[in-house]
Amino acid sequence: MSRFLLFFVIFVGLGLTIWQIASRSSGAYERMLVQRVENGLEVLGYDWARIRADGLKLELHGHAPDTFARELALESARATATVATVTSYATATLAPPERRDPIRIEFLRDATGVTMTGQTANRDMRTLLNSRLTGGGAGLTVRDLTGIQAAPPPRNWGPEIDVAIMAATKLANAYVVMEPGQVLIDGQAIDAKDRSQLIAALRQAAGEVVLLNLRIRIPEKVIAPFAFSAEKLPGGEIQVETCAVRDEAEDQAVRAALDPNGRKPAFSICQVGLGGPDGDWPGAITSAIVALNALPAGRVDLEYRHIRLTAAPPTLAEDFDPVIERLEKATPEGYTLATVLQGDDIATRTEIARDLYWMKLNRTAEGVELQGQVPDAKAATAIRAYALAIFGAGSVTGELVVIDTPAPRHWQIAALAMVDQLALSAGGSAQMAGHTITVSGTLNDPRLVRLIQRELESGLPNYDIMTRFTIDLPAQLAAIPMPGPRCAARLSAVHRARLIEFSTGSARITKESGPVLDALARVFERCNDDRIEVGGHTDSQGAEDLNQRISQARAEAVVAALVERGVAPDRIVAKGYGETVPVASNETEDGRARNRRIEFKQAPRLAIAPESGTDANTDTETGTNAETTDTPAPDADKARE
Repeated sequence: MSRFLLFFVIFVGLGLTIWQIASRSSGAYERMLVQRVENGLEVLGYDWARIRADGLKLELHGHAPDTFARELALESARATATVATVTSYATATLAPPERRDPIRIEFLRDATGVTMTGQTANRDMRTLLNSRLTGGGAGLTVRDLTGIQAAPPPRNWGPEIDVAIMAATKLANAYVVMEPGQVLIDGQAIDAKDRSQLIAALRQAAGEVVLLNLRIRIPEKVIAPFAFSAEKLPGGEIQVETCAVRDEAEDQAVRAALDPNGRKPAFSICQVGLGGPDGDWPGAITSAIVALNALPAGRVDLEYRHIRLTAAPPTLAEDFDPVIERLEKATPEGYTLATVLQGDDIATRTEIARDLYWMKLNRTAEGVELQGQVPDAKAATAIRAYALAIFGAGSVTGELVVIDTPAPRHWQIAALAMVDQLALSAGGSAQMAGHTITVSGTLNDPRLVRLIQRELESGLPNYDIMTRFTIDLPAQLAAIPMPGPRCAARLSAVHRARLIEFSTGSARITKESGPVLDALARVFERCNDDRIEVGGHTDSQGAEDLNQRISQARAEAVVAALVERGVAPDRIVAKGYGETVPVASNETEDGRARNRRIEFKQAPRLAIAPESGTDANTDTETGTNAETTDTPAPDADKARE
């Protein structure tokens, strides 16, 4: 019995010893796992995280700054303690939802299409905008630079898109900003009618939910001549025949001046446009209207800076003089004044009609524009036919109006002379008013100014001639012939901008080199009679004699191409240098490419052939023949680029 007791005691003691050893080992392993996980969290900088262990079960506790940090801490613990089960009991601060700005789309419409920038709410909105623009713009080019970071649209969203798309597709030039509840449109319509129709359509599309901010303009037109004409019949009111003003404010001033009692007409009577003179144009009109109101009958005509007041019967001289005196004082600075007391006889009326006769010709890039008055249709046909003969078919526009008014003496000769002088200038105009002819424009040669003045004065002795020309100094400088060195330098500069290219292994010039050859030929038009040498050069690859032949052949090909474009053969010579004049090292590909080139320089002058028959083409400095014989291009399989 005692033996069994002894074995039992020994067995229990051994079990307790093993349990203590196992417990101590398990605790050490837990501490090791916790330490490893905490080290990983410390690397991440997560001092908020705490780890609790229960055998192979680990718990993550603490309060993370956000959900992302909490998830990263859990992943780090699991990756560090792969043999353990890690459970997260950590909490986290929830981040507020991302704040997005409201929708804002900008449309920039120009001649090239529509550029769209800004932020949409989603991809579907982007697709919708693109399809609406292309569908409503008849092949309109759309450049989409928008993002999708905007807040969702409000519930009543939709009319904004209709308004913005309509403006961006209907206006030729526009800047459109679309936001929820409002659309800004800044653009230019074709004319007043188009502007009115478009504004009505935009307002209908906007309805009651979209606020419109509209700045739609119409292009201002140029009025020529810029004039004001009005007539007062005996016992009647002033009737306006012609009126041009620069803006709406000037129109209001003219309307106020026409009614001394302050009752302005409810409608506009003037054309608004460009072309008016500097200074107080409405003041000049107002002073003229006041003077006309003081007369029993008459008319007033303003054209640019000139005022003409005509007193008609029954106006007497003693009544007209005080009106003239007051008008002279009221006339704005910079304006001239002419007054006429019209008698009640045929001769006087005829003279006044002649003085009011006018004709104006404008030179444009396309041809000439005719404006003015003629006594009959036959005269209009003659002037138009002469202009067509000078400027070419399809280049004459404008209209000559037939009026029942005696024309000034020799007016048709003067009109044809005006056409002749316009042909000498690059743009400008010629105008006949009364017995005064004014010619203006741009000339390349200052000597032409005196020539035109002299020809007009000698051919039209009954007219006062005024010329106002501008000299185009750059064009005049461009017309000065260049000597040989300058010509060669200019040719080289043109060639460096775009090189002449040859087909591989031959002297055949590629079609792509046509523009640069055209440009070189135009340079030759400004060169004097000095000869220019076209030099061909190669790199050192291949046989020396082959390089010499291909350089000569390519130089001759350039010469032939320039001769085809009008360069005189005796002003240009080809010379091949082969590989003898390198400008860079032949050891590198870049250097070899630079050595394969065409160069231009002044050629030595030719010696005058003596009577003994010496070759006239012998170079005076070197004694060698400057011209070369035709050398066929080498075969493509033997030559190289």
